[in-house]
Amino acid sequence: MDMKSRCGMMPCVMHTPKAFRRLPLPYKLTIAALVLLGPALVLGVFMELGARYDLLIGQTELSGIRYLRPAFSLLDAIGDHQSYHLQHPDAPSNDLSPPSQNVIQSIQAVETAVQAETATLRDSPSFLAEDAHRMDPIHLWKAWEEVENAPTPQHYDAFMSTLLEAISAVSDCANLALDPALDSHALATATALTLPRVSRELSLLEQAALEYPGVGRSPAFRQSARDRIMQRLGLLRMGLLEEVGTHSQRAIMEDSNFYDHTPGLHRNYAPALKRFLAAADITDETMLLLCHGQQRPEEAARSVTATRDALTALALTGLTELDTMVRHRIRSYHSWRLAGLGSGALALLLALVVMAAISHDMTRSVRLGLNYVRRVAGGDYSAEVDDRDLSRDLAQYTQGVRQMVTVLKQQFGFMDGVLRNMTVPCLIVDKDERLAFVNKPYLDLFEMDSPESQYLGQSFNDFFYDGKASNTILGEVMRRKKERHNLLMSLLSVHGRPLTIRYDASPLYDLDGNIIGGFALFLDFTEIHEQQIEIERLAAFPRENPNPLFSMDAAGKALYQNPAAKTALEELHIEREELLPPNHVDIVHTVLNTRSSRLDVESRPGDRIYSWAYHPVPDQEQVYVYGMDITLRRRMEEQLTHDALHDGLTGLPNRSLLQDRMEQALGRAGRTASQSLALLFLDLDRFKNINDSLGHAAGDDLLLHFTDRLRGVLPGDATLARLGGDEFTILLEGVAGPEQALAFAENIHRAMAAPFRVKGHDLFVTVSIGIVMESESLSDAQELLRNADTAMYRAKSAGRARSELYDEAMHNEARERLSLEMDMQHGLDRDEFEPYYQPLVDIETGRLHGFEALARWNHPTRGLVSPGVFIPIAEESGLIAALGQQMLFRSLRQLAQWLALSDNTAPLSMSVNLSPEQISRPGILQELEQALHETGVNPELIKIEITESGVINNPQCALRMLKDISKLGVRLAVDDFGTGYSSLSHLSRFPFDCIKIDQSFVRGMLNNTRDMEIVRSIVALAHGLDKRIIAEGIEEISQLRELQRLGCHLGQGFLFSPPVPANKARDFVQNNPTWY
Repeated sequence: MDMKSRCGMMPCVMHTPKAFRRLPLPYKLTIAALVLLGPALVLGVFMELGARYDLLIGQTELSGIRYLRPAFSLLDAIGDHQSYHLQHPDAPSNDLSPPSQNVIQSIQAVETAVQAETATLRDSPSFLAEDAHRMDPIHLWKAWEEVENAPTPQHYDAFMSTLLEAISAVSDCANLALDPALDSHALATATALTLPRVSRELSLLEQAALEYPGVGRSPAFRQSARDRIMQRLGLLRMGLLEEVGTHSQRAIMEDSNFYDHTPGLHRNYAPALKRFLAAADITDETMLLLCHGQQRPEEAARSVTATRDALTALALTGLTELDTMVRHRIRSYHSWRLAGLGSGALALLLALVVMAAISHDMTRSVRLGLNYVRRVAGGDYSAEVDDRDLSRDLAQYTQGVRQMVTVLKQQFGFMDGVLRNMTVPCLIVDKDERLAFVNKPYLDLFEMDSPESQYLGQSFNDFFYDGKASNTILGEVMRRKKERHNLLMSLLSVHGRPLTIRYDASPLYDLDGNIIGGFALFLDFTEIHEQQIEIERLAAFPRENPNPLFSMDAAGKALYQNPAAKTALEELHIEREELLPPNHVDIVHTVLNTRSSRLDVESRPGDRIYSWAYHPVPDQEQVYVYGMDITLRRRMEEQLTHDALHDGLTGLPNRSLLQDRMEQALGRAGRTASQSLALLFLDLDRFKNINDSLGHAAGDDLLLHFTDRLRGVLPGDATLARLGGDEFTILLEGVAGPEQALAFAENIHRAMAAPFRVKGHDLFVTVSIGIVMESESLSDAQELLRNADTAMYRAKSAGRARSELYDEAMHNEARERLSLEMDMQHGLDRDEFEPYYQPLVDIETGRLHGFEALARWNHPTRGLVSPGVFIPIAEESGLIAALGQQMLFRSLRQLAQWLALSDNTAPLSMSVNLSPEQISRPGILQELEQALHETGVNPELIKIEITESGVINNPQCALRMLKDISKLGVRLAVDDFGTGYSSLSHLSRFPFDCIKIDQSFVRGMLNNTRDMEIVRSIVALAHGLDKRIIAEGIEEISQLRELQRLGCHLGQGFLFSPPVPANKARDFVQNNPTWY
């Protein structure tokens, strides 16, 4: 292609950038050279304009310097004039003295300079309209006229201010000290801006020295003058002089850094500056001496005048050097202007030649470099190029590409290492939502057993959602280009383990901002979630607790109260202090100091009773106070206590209360020799016939009427008690002898003569009475009661409806009892005693739960002896321990045999009675352990039944023993609950598992409201204390239904079966009957 055709393509190339990019490199270099000519020309024009501007600035600076010379002379002249008039106050103000002539000549010189330089200053780019007004000499002439008319300090100061204003205007227009980049800036600042102000201050200081008061003036006036001098000195020393020195020194040090060296700065200006500063120091010392009265004012004024002369010399020297410096700069501007034009033309020509020369070589180098870059861009990171065949810049380019490849390899290695070594589960998908990476912590979290490589390439929907999601969260993140964080999800692992995870998803971009995939991070929050649930559950405890709860600080003040506490305060209409114990604050201090809890602290707000527990939290300096309304429980305790000491039917004292009163009476009788006490034991004749014929309800009514009739014949100090059934006792004090006791018994017989109206029947009832008198040989309550019982049985055997006084014949009967005791001893040796078994039935299901083992005696001559006969003898004689041991071992062996036969899913239990004597024996625990070991029976299947009397006689010993038994795993039950000295403290202190309701309450519960309330109270109490309930003496189906309704667990009685021998009990085990 010829040159003409090539040139013809130029316009097309300029308008088609793509075509330009495809042109060969020489064409591009040629076009680039042509394109560069335009900017070079524009650059040259701007450089020329800049040079002219710099020259104009230099010319205005020279004009300003020419103005400042006469201005400094005027400053010095006006200062001399003021000094002259201060020293010659009588001289006329408008005289033609040399000082005045100097001022006038200086003003004229300033006026001439303004006229000569105004045109140049108006061309300055910094000139403002008001500057012309500020530097007009007319203002100086007016100020001078005022000085001539009245040479006062105020007029002199006004003249200097006018002159300084003119100097400032000229300095601004002349660009002096405006541009810190100029070489003249520091010197101009010191000379044009600072020295005029220093001159003015020196004139004021000279004025103050000459006006300094003499010795005759007042101290206050002299102090005021001294303060003015010190103020002027301070302004000079700490401000203006330091500023002059700083800018001057900077001008000298920076001189060689600019256009040309100015020798005069070092040769002329530096010595002048030194002389001026030395004169200023002398002035400072002289003025200080003046203030301390050690120098005359005239001498001080002369030192100031010398300093002012040194300042004028320094200013004129500075202006001379400033003029030289600016002229050097202007000459430099001219030289640079010519050099720039020549070098620019030469550089342009050389550039065209060089571009043409290197075009061919660059084309070849670029081709090699491009080939290398193409291979690298294609992923061939092993590609190489010989840098010796490339130009230096292209070699650097290819070297940079190699470094980039190395960095990419390192970055890829870093990224791969970070991802694979992350302990946080994560994965990456590509833009098509295909799995590109998954780390091992993710697979471990979701219990996925295959290696990571097996899952790569899978659809994320299939991998994470099992293909069940129409839109995935990660896909939505990539489509919307928006991150999602803190997404909580509940999932299952592959093996079904519940997981709570936090899911963070982010899109991934390439360096150009294009979506290339998505990144998901999974944090296992399972444990944290479970802990949060636990915290919420714990936080709900005080809030939902139905009992009052407080959190107290160390001073006993409430930090928190739960809703139940607030409700209690509102219901009782009291303050918090009234609800808590009176010594609440002391308790808080004590528990915090001792770090130990305080329990069972009572308060009685209103009609309520609260029990409080104080638990310290020393680390928080707090005490948690837990309250419980025990009003009902306390009332129940009182009721149970009353019931334990009184008969449930008649309300009379029972055996326990009778024994207590007998012991008290015996103590009182022992102190009175003339009177004694008598005990009457009463038993209704044929009472069982009434029960059997008319029913127990009728029997109970009869007992109530009988009790009322007895009360009618008793003296006021007598004690009437019911021992149980139809047995009553009357304790009489102050009896003169047996005749009086027998007479009282006769009164009872006569009172019983009238019939009792019961259930529509007139019943004639007689009573058998045994009487025993207290004597020296008979002074024990138990013995009295036993002998009275013996006398009563004598009365019955003698025909009933009579009274018998205990005598020696009855003693013979006691011997008979001793004989029976001996028979018992032999019977124990000959295994005449055997356990009978009464079934325990699950009241809810009607199925067999277990048995209670009851001792029976097969006497060789007497036959089957009732437990009511031999048990009291065994207890009195101490044989009960051996009897109990036999029953324990035999019943456990029998249970082991039955367990082997039984196919019940719930194992049978065995209840064994322990007497109070057995509980108090030290060896009972070892006997129980031995029996369990020999039989191999599970201890949890054994229930040990203990009567209330077995624990109240020696509660501490009983508590230790029962705790040891409970540690073996054996269950404990309190037998005949409610008939003895019942107390809630026994249930709370002793480790009982079961409460056994006495048959007397069960028998009368449907007909006697009192018995029903007792049963209900016992059941409610047991439920509240989480105890199991056994009801004994169930004889009717209606009793069973009521016990079911109340929530009793187990029952026994003749409704199910009487106690039976082992062979008959075995039938129950094998047949597993259901009673209902």
